[in-house]
Parts: sequence; structure tokens; C-alpha cells
Amino acid sequence: MLSNSVRGVLLHVKVQPKASNNQICGLENNALKIKVTSPADKSLANKAVIELLSKELHIAKSTILLIKGAKSNHKTFCFLSEPLESLIEKLKRFNTPN
Repeated sequence: MLSNSVRGVLLHVKVQPKASNNQICGLENNALKIKVTSPADKSLANKAVIELLSKELHIAKSTILLIKGAKSNHKTFCFLSEPLESLIEKLKRFNTPN
């Protein structure tokens, strides 16, 4: 789910657009499952995921980049300024599979 790269820490995410609420659900098949109310059209769901990650993990939106999967439900985000150990700690509360 998390790995280090040259640019920062990579997080693999499975996104469910058009959900009833915005929520980080937990681990599913080695990815963090995230539900957002926004539709996938015009990258609205991608933006909603970045906003949710920023809010829930207390990380600036400007330091979270979508680097893979712009048009897929399976995405990879890069955290530019957050150490791996810090992200592991912040994500522990979401480790319950849904």
C-alpha cells in the first residue's frame, strides 16, 4: 500500500466515485479504499480524493500528487513532503478492511 520513491511516498488507492459519503474505508487488496461523492467526470473524483486525504491526514493538498491512474479506479498518489513512518502512523486508524 505504501512505498518510498525518489519523489516521495507512494500510496496505492482504490476509489469508489458517486458514493453516499466521503470516507476512507480501510485496506482492500493491498490498497487504501476511498469513497467519494463526486463523479469520475472531469477529474472531480480525483480532486475529492486529494481533498479527503489532505483533511484526514492533515497534509497540505499541494504536496499530494496523482501520479498514476487518472482515469482508473486504481490510483497511485505521491506525498512529496511526508515521511513514510509518519504516513504509516496516520493511516493506522483506517486499517480495518471494509
